[in-house]
Amino acid sequence: MTQPSAPPPSLAASGLVAYNVTLPANRFWLFLRANVGESLHTAYVRVTNTLLILAQDNISNLKLLLLVLLVVEGCVVCLAAIGYVFYLLWKASRARAALFTVFLVIPQ
Repeated sequence: MTQPSAPPPSLAASGLVAYNVTLPANRFWLFLRANVGESLHTAYVRVTNTLLILAQDNISNLKLLLLVLLVVEGCVVCLAAIGYVFYLLWKASRARAALFTVFLVIPQ
């Protein structure tokens, strides 16, 4: 097993780096545990509530967008279907009219 390299002298002299120190004996950890818990929980709840409100706003916007797209898609599909049916009827009426052109010609 390799030993960790020695910290730089400036950090070792200031006491910021220590080896073989567990969290319950670390004064920085003890300070965080004693003083940060409530404010961290309050901030976490506030951020979670904010994210929830933003998500709900996005859901309402998404519902509106989907409704608009549904109406637009319905109108476009219906108009395309109507146009295609008119085109088919136009072609069929031209084909039927072409059958009777023989009888319209005046023989000479």
